[in-house]
Amino acid sequence: MWPLVFSLLIIIVISLERLLYWLPKISNNTHRLISIALSSNEKSSQLKILSSGIGDENVQLVRDAVVNGGLSNIKVDNILKKQFFYNNRFMRSLDVIAATSPLFGILGTIWGIINSFKLAG
Repeated sequence: MWPLVFSLLIIIVISLERLLYWLPKISNNTHRLISIALSSNEKSSQLKILSSGIGDENVQLVRDAVVNGGLSNIKVDNILKKQFFYNNRFMRSLDVIAATSPLFGILGTIWGIINSFKLAG
């Protein structure tokens, strides 16, 4: 039973970490800021709107696209690779825990059956 409780605690901790990662991404105004900037037809007003979101990589990417008239594939590829690896950092451990948790459950069931037969016999 203890391995199952331990794996459950690890799953809860990793899930909370993922929640703390995604919650600011969902609640920020990046998408609204980008859509407002791109709805404007003047380049100067687009840059003015995008300058308020300096810390965000997505806003920087759109700002570079407005300034240069397009995006370089290398820059987009690097940002996507970095985001992909950051988003998938604990997925391997979650896969292992998800695969082994049912086995721990079966082990606990068998252990309980053995103990009940010992008490009965």
